[in-house]
Amino acid sequence: MLCSPVYYLGFSAQLKTVIDRTYAESAIGRKIQSAILLFVAGKKDTFVSDCMINAYQQLSDYLGFQNLGIISAKGFEKPNEIESSQILIDAFELGKSIV
Repeated sequence: MLCSPVYYLGFSAQLKTVIDRTYAESAIGRKIQSAILLFVAGKKDTFVSDCMINAYQQLSDYLGFQNLGIISAKGFEKPNEIESSQILIDAFELGKSIV
């Protein structure tokens, strides 16, 4: 599970560090088999989410892991706003589908 808020159309610095270390591990034969991307963006603009999805898909293709799904939680700017949204149900159903 790769999780990140959207910062300047991309992953957070913390997730970038994980990705860098994962790349190094894959060079010695330890590869990620599969992953899910979960990201949160304050804006509902599709351009913002498209940038994150594109970066994740390129990462998946380059490192060779299976993409099990993408949860895009966008447009949540206020505290607790996400609690009444469909995105939580979607995330739960995705989790159930991989168990």
